[in-house]
Order: sequence, then structure tokens, then C-alpha cells
Amino acid sequence: MSHELKSRIKFALKIAVAAALIYFLLHTGLLKVGSLKELLNLQTVAIALILVGINLVMLNWRWYWLLKSRGFMVSFGQTFVLYLIGVFFNYALPSSVGGDVVKAYYLAREQKNRRVEAVLSVLIDRVLGLYSLLMLSLISVVWDFEFVQSNPQIRWMAFLCGVLAFVMSVCLLIGFSTRIDRALRITQTLRKIPKFHKIVEVFEAMQMFGKQRSAIFLSILVSLVAQTVSIIFFAFVGSALGAHISFPAYMFCVPIGFVAMALPIAPAGVGVGQVAFLFLFHAYAKDSGDVGASAITAFQLALLVWGLVGAIFYVRYKSPMPLNEIADAS
Repeated sequence: MSHELKSRIKFALKIAVAAALIYFLLHTGLLKVGSLKELLNLQTVAIALILVGINLVMLNWRWYWLLKSRGFMVSFGQTFVLYLIGVFFNYALPSSVGGDVVKAYYLAREQKNRRVEAVLSVLIDRVLGLYSLLMLSLISVVWDFEFVQSNPQIRWMAFLCGVLAFVMSVCLLIGFSTRIDRALRITQTLRKIPKFHKIVEVFEAMQMFGKQRSAIFLSILVSLVAQTVSIIFFAFVGSALGAHISFPAYMFCVPIGFVAMALPIAPAGVGVGQVAFLFLFHAYAKDSGDVGASAITAFQLALLVWGLVGAIFYVRYKSPMPLNEIADAS
């Protein structure tokens, strides 16, 4: 079986999983079409697109700042073009490769002398994004600690978030620190293994990023702001649907829901996100109805609109027109 055929089969399976989950939610009434119809007015759609657009701009700024801290000659417009192309491919790529890989590919093609760092910047950007989601969830736990303690389901999820945040903190500390690397002799040991030279390159490149501590700190800070915008989006949709849900509930459920969507089970997390957010909101606020499922559906639809803008950029990017000219034309 060829690699292309395997990729198409995997993509078809992901589509099937997404379709099955959506059908289940609609069939059982856990996701109501009527709720989505309530959101279909000019003012709500415009605000939704603006909020998702702000979120994307902030997330792109995080990646752009990481690249600039390492001296990459890129503009904010150039990275934003690639970010939107990545969003498009999260929905449309007929293979098991995600939008992050597409971004990494095109950036590496532009930065031929620093390909490892270029690719690693995309990975670090995603990891810092997940890390900030966990941090935001833990902040909400502190904010509404009494409720978390009184709810067994939420308490267990909070504990899991704490464990994941701790593990990621340790991994980032080891990966970014040359001092710890020397103490543990990680790269020194890997160099002795002939086929691990690429892994050594990755470790060394990651340590170069780690030296830019202010950039890492600012990237996490920007990511927290971006995720807060996402939380505001969910709160806005909840308000539009007439739901009465506390803001700490949004702060806890939204970040964890996005972490769950990071699992590569369905294209752009469609279906998985609906189930995850429905469960999370019901666990935190039993009278939330289908707000969680409806809000993530609205978010994904708004994201898809921005992804279609990325599709336009992609078509132009495939032409001989250089990336900087595409960004200038936009």
C-alpha cells in the first residue's frame, strides 16, 4: 500500500469519526441545530469573526516573536500568511499531516540554512500554546477553588491538568537548559549513537531558543491573552444563547477542551471538540444545555472562514510570487 493511499485512508477515517460524533450529538439532541440558527445574525457573526481573527493574530504574534528572537528575517505579514495557510490545511489536507507541518515546510523552504530551527519553531510554538492552556486552567482552579474541591469530576480534571503542567514544565526546562543538558549528559550520550545525530541537532536548536528567556516568557504571556480571547468568544456565544454560566466555568472548560481537540482524531478537532466541550460544561454547569457544543461549532465555523482566506493565500503562494509580495498584497 502506497504512502499516499495510507494518508487518504487515515483522512477518510478521521472524517468518518467526525461525522459519527456530530451525528450522535444531533440525533440525541445534545447539539441542537436551533441553537446554531440563533447565532446566524449579522451582528453575532461579525463579532464572532472578529474575536477569532484577534485570536489568530495573537497566536501568530507568538510564533513571529519566537522567530524574531532567533534572528529570522521574517515579517509579521509573512508569518500570518503561513498561519492562515496552516488553518486551512487543518481542515482540508487529504492526509495525516496537519497545518503545523505545512507551516514548517514552507518556512524551512524559505530558510534553507536554518531548516531545523525553522521546523522546531513551529513545534515550540504549539507546545507553548498547550502549556498556556494548562496554566489558564490552573488559574481558574485557584479562582474557584471551593467549587473545584466540591465537584469530584472537576477535581479529577484539575488534578490531571496539574500533572500535565508539571510534566511539561520539567520537559521544557530540560529541553531549553544547556546547564541541565550538561549535567545529565543528554546530547553527549546521543552523539555516541550514530543514527541519533538529527535528535542532537533538535536538542541544540531547542537550547538556542531556550537562551531567549524573555522571548519564551512573552510568548507564554501572549498565548494566555490569545486564549483569554477564545474564552470571551465562548462567553459571548453563551450569552447570545441566553445561558447563565459563571466566567470561571468558561476559564476552566475552554482551555481543557482545546487541549482535548489537539488529539489528531478528526480534522481540526471537529466532532471531538463538540463531545469534549459538551462534557466539560455539563460537568461544571449542569444547566449549560448545549452551549459547549454550540460554541465550539461556532468557533470552528469562524475559524473555517479564516481558513478559506488562507486557501486564497495558498493558491497564490503556489505561484512563483514570493511570500513577501503575497504579504504586501494582502
